Amino acid sequence: TREGKSVSDGLLRVKAAPNGLPHGRLGIIVSKRMSRLSPERNRMKRLIREAYRLNKQALSPSTDWIVIPKGNLSRKTLKEVEASLLKLAERYAEAAARPGPPG
Repeated sequence: TREGKSVSDGLLRVKAAPNGLPHGRLGIIVSKRMSRLSPERNRMKRLIREAYRLNKQALSPSTDWIVIPKGNLSRKTLKEVEASLLKLAERYAEAAARPGPPG
């Protein structure tokens, strides 16, 4: 996402960029630094994937979304992850509307 924008809050960091397609795409990065336990990492990915799926219509279409947790989300609820994702999508839309260098 060289021409994209990056926004974050306490739970997630989101990098987003227009993709030129009629639909959005989701990428999730959960490193072993978040948790050495694969079931916890998989739960984090499932939470992010479900939050994206449930709110796809509220997110900018034709956008690639890369979502990176800032900490261990395995103890968070779906509603908390959804709220974070929606807030960051709103901040991305504001940042994308501003003129200036990417980043």
